[in-house]
Amino acid sequence: MQTLYKEQKASNVVHLPLYWNVLSFSFTIIEFSLDINFRVLMQHTFIVYFL
Repeated sequence: MQTLYKEQKASNVVHLPLYWNVLSFSFTIIEFSLDINFRVLMQHTFIVYFL
């Protein structure tokens, strides 16, 4: 039982960087799409404001 727990802990440590990569990757995509949406929104309000 004790060795099983140690192996489980080791595999969790191996998986942590993978989870972190996925998290940061998805966060970057969300940030990127938000940035694009914000720019499009600002352009549209800018155009509407001048019309």
